[in-house]
Amino acid sequence: MSALISTDVPSFEDYHVDIKTSGSFTAGESVGWKHPPLRHSSPLRAADEPENIATHLFKVNAKVATGVDSGKFLGMRISRLTAQVPSAA
Repeated sequence: MSALISTDVPSFEDYHVDIKTSGSFTAGESVGWKHPPLRHSSPLRAADEPENIATHLFKVNAKVATGVDSGKFLGMRISRLTAQVPSAA
Protein backbone atom coordinates (compact mmCIF):
# COMPACT_ATOMS: atom_id res chain seq x y z
CA MET A 1 0.00 0.00 0.00
CA SER A 2 2.87 2.39 0.62
CA ALA A 3 3.66 2.32 -3.12
CA LEU A 4 0.31 4.00 -3.78
CA ILE A 5 1.19 6.88 -1.46
CA SER A 6 4.89 7.23 -2.25
CA THR A 7 6.42 5.43 -5.21
CA ASP A 8 9.98 5.85 -3.95
CA VAL A 9 9.50 3.62 -0.85
CA PRO A 10 9.61 0.21 -2.61
CA SER A 11 12.04 -0.65 -5.40
CA PHE A 12 10.80 -2.70 -8.35
CA GLU A 13 12.45 -5.00 -10.90
CA ASP A 14 11.17 -6.49 -14.15
CA TYR A 15 10.25 -10.20 -13.95
CA HIS A 16 8.42 -12.85 -15.93
CA VAL A 17 5.78 -14.32 -13.58
CA ASP A 18 3.72 -17.46 -14.14
CA ILE A 19 1.02 -18.98 -11.95
CA LYS A 20 1.19 -22.76 -11.69
CA THR A 21 -2.21 -24.24 -12.53
CA SER A 22 -1.47 -27.90 -11.81
CA GLY A 23 0.44 -30.05 -9.37
CA SER A 24 -0.44 -31.56 -6.04
CA PHE A 25 1.66 -29.13 -4.04
CA THR A 26 2.29 -26.26 -6.46
CA ALA A 27 -1.17 -25.39 -7.86
CA GLY A 28 -1.69 -21.66 -7.40
CA GLU A 29 2.01 -20.99 -6.77
CA SER A 30 3.55 -17.86 -8.27
CA VAL A 31 6.90 -18.45 -9.98
CA GLY A 32 9.06 -15.59 -11.21
CA TRP A 33 12.21 -15.31 -13.31
CA LYS A 34 14.42 -12.26 -13.47
CA HIS A 35 16.40 -13.57 -16.45
CA PRO A 36 15.56 -16.06 -19.19
CA PRO A 37 17.15 -19.47 -18.94
CA LEU A 38 20.41 -19.77 -20.85
CA ARG A 39 19.06 -22.69 -22.89
CA HIS A 40 16.81 -25.72 -22.60
CA SER A 41 18.57 -28.86 -21.51
CA SER A 42 19.10 -31.38 -24.30
CA PRO A 43 16.31 -33.81 -23.30
CA LEU A 44 13.77 -30.96 -23.29
CA ARG A 45 14.86 -29.38 -26.57
CA ALA A 46 13.40 -30.64 -29.83
CA ALA A 47 15.89 -31.55 -32.54
CA ASP A 48 14.75 -28.70 -34.82
CA GLU A 49 14.43 -26.11 -32.03
CA PRO A 50 16.91 -23.23 -32.21
CA GLU A 51 19.46 -23.05 -29.38
CA ASN A 52 18.17 -19.67 -28.08
CA ILE A 53 14.41 -20.44 -28.05
CA ALA A 54 14.24 -19.80 -24.28
CA THR A 55 15.21 -16.15 -24.80
CA HIS A 56 12.39 -15.68 -27.35
CA LEU A 57 9.81 -17.17 -24.95
CA PHE A 58 10.88 -14.96 -22.03
CA LYS A 59 8.76 -11.81 -21.81
CA VAL A 60 8.71 -9.43 -18.86
CA ASN A 61 5.11 -9.28 -17.65
CA ALA A 62 5.34 -7.89 -14.10
CA LYS A 63 7.12 -5.40 -11.91
CA VAL A 64 8.01 -7.15 -8.65
CA ALA A 65 8.81 -5.28 -5.43
CA THR A 66 12.26 -6.51 -4.42
CA GLY A 67 13.25 -3.98 -1.78
CA VAL A 68 12.03 -1.26 0.53
CA ASP A 69 13.53 1.92 1.93
CA SER A 70 12.74 1.12 5.56
CA GLY A 71 13.62 4.62 6.79
CA LYS A 72 11.14 6.29 4.42
CA PHE A 73 8.49 3.67 5.17
CA LEU A 74 8.86 4.06 8.94
CA GLY A 75 8.78 7.86 8.67
CA MET A 76 5.64 7.72 6.54
CA ARG A 77 4.00 5.25 8.93
CA ILE A 78 4.80 7.30 12.05
CA SER A 79 3.51 10.51 10.44
CA ARG A 80 0.22 8.75 9.61
CA LEU A 81 -0.16 7.32 13.13
CA THR A 82 0.55 10.60 14.90
CA ALA A 83 -1.49 12.89 12.59
CA GLN A 84 -4.16 15.04 14.21
CA VAL A 85 -7.69 13.90 13.44
CA PRO A 86 -10.14 16.79 13.05
CA SER A 87 -12.86 16.69 15.68
CA ALA A 88 -16.48 16.43 14.55
CA ALA A 89 -18.25 19.56 15.75
